[in-house]
Amino acid sequence: MRPTTTQFPVIELLRTTEVAKLLGVSPRTVLAWTKAGKIPSILTPGGNFGAGHRRYSPAAVAAARLQMQAAGDKRAIPQGQPGGDAT
Repeated sequence: MRPTTTQFPVIELLRTTEVAKLLGVSPRTVLAWTKAGKIPSILTPGGNFGAGHRRYSPAAVAAARLQMQAAGDKRAIPQGQPGGDAT
């Protein structure tokens, strides 16, 4: 008899550059916010010297954006959206 397996939902994770585009900031700003604890990330194995790659949950990025907007941080509002810079 074959054991049953549990199917887990596949969650697409975002790269640092993708998060930067969504938030209208540079990838360095995303990394700074990550180090400051504003956006949680997952560190994957691999990368240069085994340092890994950061990945972000879309839900965590959306929650962080709402929190930063509520705190008045206009950098968390992508350009071209209501409340964001059009420059």
